[in-house]
Order: sequence, then C-alpha cells, then structure tokens
Amino acid sequence: MNTASHPMRKATAVMGLIGFAAILSFLPAEYALSIFGVITLVVITWAFKYPLLYLTIFLIPFVGLTFNFSEFAFLRSLPFIGVWDAPIGDFIALTITIVFGMYLVHYERVKHIYHHIKDHLPAFKWYVPFLLVAILSIFRAPRDMQMVSLQYFMRFVLFTYIAFVALPFWMVRTKKHLRTIIHVFVWSGILVAIFGAISLFVGEPFWGIWRRVSPFVFAGIAPIGTNHNLLSEFLVTTIPLTFYVATHTHEHFKKWYMLAGISMIIITLLTFGRTAWIVLVVQLIALWWFIRPRDLSHKLLRAWPLLIVGAILVSYMAIFSASDFVKLSTDSRLDLTRFSLIQAAQTPWIGRGIGTFIPTLGLSTAFSLEYGGPIEAHGFGQKLLFETGIIGLVFFIMFFMRMLFLLARTWHESQNKDYRNLILATYITLIGALAFQVFNTSYFNAKLWFPVGLAWVVLYGKWKFNTKT
Repeated sequence: MNTASHPMRKATAVMGLIGFAAILSFLPAEYALSIFGVITLVVITWAFKYPLLYLTIFLIPFVGLTFNFSEFAFLRSLPFIGVWDAPIGDFIALTITIVFGMYLVHYERVKHIYHHIKDHLPAFKWYVPFLLVAILSIFRAPRDMQMVSLQYFMRFVLFTYIAFVALPFWMVRTKKHLRTIIHVFVWSGILVAIFGAISLFVGEPFWGIWRRVSPFVFAGIAPIGTNHNLLSEFLVTTIPLTFYVATHTHEHFKKWYMLAGISMIIITLLTFGRTAWIVLVVQLIALWWFIRPRDLSHKLLRAWPLLIVGAILVSYMAIFSASDFVKLSTDSRLDLTRFSLIQAAQTPWIGRGIGTFIPTLGLSTAFSLEYGGPIEAHGFGQKLLFETGIIGLVFFIMFFMRMLFLLARTWHESQNKDYRNLILATYITLIGALAFQVFNTSYFNAKLWFPVGLAWVVLYGKWKFNTKT
C-alpha cells in the first residue's frame, strides 16, 4: 500500500471543501442553505443508516405521527413535494432508500460489479406484472383523475415496495441485523399493545357500558390513528414473531416475551373487530397445519381455562355485534361491494385506474347521502377489481401466493430447527397481514409490505443459519 497517497487524499478533500464553500458563498442565501441542508441530511443519513432503518420499522404502526411539508413556509414553496403529508417513518424510509440506493450504484460502478435486477429488487419479476397492469389502468382512468392515479401509483404502489421490501433486502446482511429488525418490530407491537390496554381506562364506553380496545388521542395527537383496525392489523403481524423471540431468547426473558405475546392476543381480541378475530383464527389454522399435533384432544383439555375465557369473549362479541354502529358497518360493506361490482363490470379486465376508487365513489350522491361521504372499500378484492380489473387482481394475488409457497417449501426442506421456526413465524405473520386486507384496504403500506420484505430477507439469508455471524 502506498501510504504517501493518504496525505494527498486528505489535502484533496480539504481543497474540495474549501472550493465548495466558496461556490456556496456566491449563491443566494436560500439556495445555499438548501444545498447545505441536503448535503447535511445525506451525511447524517449515511452515518446513522442502520439506526434510522430500525427507527423506520419501529414507527410502522404510528401512522398518526405525520410530517406535513405545507406547514412550513420554506418547504411549502417547493414544487411537487410542497404538498407532501405522510407518516414520519415513510419520510425516513424515503431518505434512507435514496442515500443507500446512490451508494449501491456508485459502489458497483467503481468495483465493476454488475448485478441482475433481481439481485436488487426481490421478487420483482412476480410483482412487475401487477405494476404493468396498474400503469395501464392509469390511462383507463377519467382524464381528470389520471394525475391522481399516477400520484397514487408512485406514492403507494411503487414507493411501498421499494422502501419496505427492497430496502431491508439491501441492508440486512447478517444474522445480527435480522435479529435486530425482528426485535424492534416486536417491541413496537408491545408498545401498541400497551396503548391498547390504556384505552380501556381512558376511553369512553363504545356502546352503553360496553368498552373495547381502540386508539386514543394523546396530547392532541392520535399516534396510531383513530380506528381500532389500525391497532389490530399491526398486532396480528407482531404476535407470531413475539412468540418466535420468546423461544429463541435468553432463558431469563422467555417468560416475559411469552407474557407479551399472550397479552397481544388478548388486546387484539378486545378490539372486538370481526376482521381481527377472523385473522387470528386463520393464523391458528395455519399454525396447526404446519405442526399438526398428534394428541390434539389432550392439549385442548389442558387448555380449558383459555376455552372458558374464549367463550366469555365470544358472548361479549355477540352482544357487541348487536350495536347500531356494527350494523351500519355491515350495511356499508355490502353497499361498497355492490358499487365495486357494478363499476367493475363496465371495465372488467384492466379496471378504471389505480387509486381512483375513492374519487369515483365521491361522485355517488346516493352513497354520500347514506353514509356522509366516500369511505374505503373494506377489502382489497373489491377495490383492486374496480381499479385494476380482473387481470390486476389475479396478478396481485399470485404475487402473495408465490411468497407463501416459497416460505412453505423452504420450511419443509430445511433441517435447521431455528431457521424452520423463523420461517414458520414469518409465514404466519405474512398470512395474517394478507388475510387482514381481505376485509381492509391499507394494502399499500408498511403493515403489509414489511412482512413481505422480512420474508424475502429470511428466504435469502437462510445460509447464514449455518454460520455464527
């Protein structure tokens, strides 16, 4: 190694900084500050890229913690991004994605490394058919909605995949990284469960004297949102991984993680959301399918206290389902399904434009008179059928079926007990996240797509379970 080159590099770097400072001094103050701010942001992001990745994962459920560019005068004037309003975690993910993506491009060009696109965009060949249909659907949207459709495609369909599937795939390279993102995800779920438990005491009764777990406003902010489904859809994805951590952590912490997992289940049940209950049953069936205990009847006899508690909760759920609000929710689901099917029949194959369901529903006077305005479709099937047609819906389902198939096949083929347990927890997490969206429509956010990213990291990193790193 030529040690004489080090002083030369330092001198070059110092001269470069001096030259850069001189250039900035000749620019108007607002431009100089903007450039300096961007460079500072890039440097800080690179220096703390992994802590920021973990923070992004931790903030996944806190959709109420938002950053609105329009609230700041110097940001409001910026073209296009001046109207951005999104969860803080999404902004952090966007920054890391840009900085780390630039590093990958630069590194591979310098090292003359040429990777296939599949090496950077996991499962992309299975996702690209849906992307193509979504792009085609933009041109099928009414002219006055095409820009809305394009923005929706960029903001949700494309960004969510890159930030929560590709980014973890790029950055998680060791078992330590993998364990850390799982623990951060689990602890985020524990905090959400604590919020849910507190709501039983600080929230108002939902119907008469009856109470339910639901997000609440704290210091003028609703960090998790205001709907009980926002809480339960995250908990159902953290429960399997919490039990995984409980079985693979230090003996001193096992019982605490087990208690946390059981508490999460109880909190999820106490939301009295029909979707959450159905998803828990789906996850239980999936777990049974993989492990299939031989003496099931004996295990059920030992679990009789849980069966009694379950019977009480089912009775409470039956009473709760008689409320006017629940009946209104059922009616709205049926009407939204009818609306989707009627509209989809007009353009059955490609749909009426990704992201146009809500704007189109807002044009229905009858629906607005009945329910006060447009609301979400209560299921990805109805909404995607309307927006991307039969072809888009089929490709979307095929993408997730492929992921579940790969996880199941890898679980059967692996001989490593630790890895099999991780695969099983990831499978149940992913199938829970997907099953929730059968009755919900937040399927282009991190609550669904981070489990996809985690699944691909787990599949890609299976060789690491043969090492000590």
